[in-house]
Amino acid sequence: MSLSEVKAGVANRTSARMSRKKSHAANKHVTITTTEINEDFRDDSSDDGDKKVRDSPVTTLRNMYRQMCNVLRVIPSTRFTRQLGSTKVVIKDYGLHRKELRAIIATLLNDSEFRELEFIGQRFQRKEATYISRLVHAKPMLTRLVISNNHLSGPCMKILCAALIDASAVRHLNLSGNGLLDHDSDSVIKLIEEMSGLRELILNNNELGACGIQLGKAIGENDTIKLLDLSWNHIRGQGAVGIARGLMENTSLKNLNLAWNGFGFEGCVALSQALQHNTNLQILDLSNNRIHPPAIWQLIEGVVQNKTLTTLKLALNPIPANVISVVLDRIFKNKHCGLKELDLQGIVVDMNFLETLAMLEKERLFLVRYETILRKGDKSLVDVTCKNVYNVDPIKILFFMKHHLRSIDLLLRYDTDSNGVLSREELKNAFEAEGYPISDSALDTVINYLDVNNDGQIDLIELIEGERKMKRKQLKKKQDQDYLLKLGDLSKKTKMDEFSQTFKKPQKTLPTQKKK
Repeated sequence: MSLSEVKAGVANRTSARMSRKKSHAANKHVTITTTEINEDFRDDSSDDGDKKVRDSPVTTLRNMYRQMCNVLRVIPSTRFTRQLGSTKVVIKDYGLHRKELRAIIATLLNDSEFRELEFIGQRFQRKEATYISRLVHAKPMLTRLVISNNHLSGPCMKILCAALIDASAVRHLNLSGNGLLDHDSDSVIKLIEEMSGLRELILNNNELGACGIQLGKAIGENDTIKLLDLSWNHIRGQGAVGIARGLMENTSLKNLNLAWNGFGFEGCVALSQALQHNTNLQILDLSNNRIHPPAIWQLIEGVVQNKTLTTLKLALNPIPANVISVVLDRIFKNKHCGLKELDLQGIVVDMNFLETLAMLEKERLFLVRYETILRKGDKSLVDVTCKNVYNVDPIKILFFMKHHLRSIDLLLRYDTDSNGVLSREELKNAFEAEGYPISDSALDTVINYLDVNNDGQIDLIELIEGERKMKRKQLKKKQDQDYLLKLGDLSKKTKMDEFSQTFKKPQKTLPTQKKK
């Protein structure tokens, strides 16, 4: 063979090899580009019929996810695969690339089990928002959606809003920490006005302060939302007034969180007018809102005239001790006021406050949370070891909890490690979950009362025996009272420490006996 023939053969083989590489690259390019958003949402599982019958739905989903990751050349997430087939899927701080998110969304479109979805800590752009919107459209049974800390401001919010308006099954929507600005207000207002099934809307940690007037109008027209969280949104001035005016017209809100804004004097004046007309709000959080004495004077006028508001939170506001005492006195003297809980965390109270509180407690169960106590006529503070003290004895709070929870239910609900006993931490969590934050010293009092064998844990028998002990003590006091009443010794009756309204209604004061 001549040298020219050898060179020609080598050239032919090289040409053929290069042709095969180009063909392979072309096929590869076509495969990836066809897995754009519409193609991703197909079921790419195996065509083997026997394998489909043999595999469980969860296994099929996992295989589908791995195949999609293989096509897109990304690494599968084991944290995600473990959640496939469950009713709740949480994608938190995954740091997903766009292709990784595409693989996850494509898999979730074939998952018929989940009803709750959380995307937390991503940085969404227009394409990612389109993926989420497609998922929301395709899942009509989605009831709870959390998309927080994802930088949704701008076009992303508009894309997502268009999908959420049609999501009639969504009851809970959390859009907190997304950097929403005033130019996103149109999308937020559409959600409030047009999401017919929405019951809870969380919008905290955004910057929607300047659009408070528009938000207030939407709130006034909404008749479905029960819980609205607008905390940490820089709402002040005219924005605060707009929110308050919306509350005046609203007929559905039960829980309104306005903490860490700047309602100040103008906002409190408007809120006072709103509370005089609103007949459905039960919880109002105004913690850290620059509420000074002139503002609290205005606010309390509406509070004492409202019959439905049961909880008012004024924590971390600059309210002096003597002013807060007058506020409590107004609540005490106004018999139509429905307030049952007052949160004054970070606020100092004085002895006049405690005296008024004692009289108020004789009429109804009233919980107050405060920071510490100022001596009467002195600027020094009483040495209180526990912070944020509740005025009701912790033992009484425990059995107030048990008033609507049997001992076995209390144990099963808060025994997180299922070992049959309540540890110190579990008991503390039980108090907090029932709405009664408890200090360490108060928790020691409860444990010492219940823990008969001194093992640091509370079992079912100790819970039952503790309740019996409290009831025996209560019965004995009642018998002693009846005996003293028979003797006519009413002065001794006033010295007795009656149990709170947890188990019985307050008794009417008996008329003094007429001399014969």
